[in-house]
Amino acid sequence: MNIFHSHDRQEFVATDKTLIREVFHSRNTGIETPYSIALASLETHAASEPHSLRTSDEVYIIVQGMGRVHVADETEEVSIGDIVHIPKGDSQWIENISDETLIFYCIVSPPWKREDERPSP
Repeated sequence: MNIFHSHDRQEFVATDKTLIREVFHSRNTGIETPYSIALASLETHAASEPHSLRTSDEVYIIVQGMGRVHVADETEEVSIGDIVHIPKGDSQWIENISDETLIFYCIVSPPWKREDERPSP
């Protein structure tokens, strides 16, 4: 068994402007898997930048706050416990519509790579 603590991971600002902690990624765990898991956060009423992942599908799991997710030409509100699938290549962004920090897990398959992200118009 291996246990990985999100607070042990260094935060960084991703290309889309979310604050990220790579909780489970082969580059920091040494465990090869077909996915990576990060903990993301957005401050009150902030929004990520529109972007897409060229080669990876992504799943968001909302654990705190409320948001509005934009994927391709769809927009939906999400809250605690909701799961969002984002197909590879689709334009995406998320906005925090609550008065608390929006926190969500990002599961990316194949594992996330900064060079896989591209800005969307």
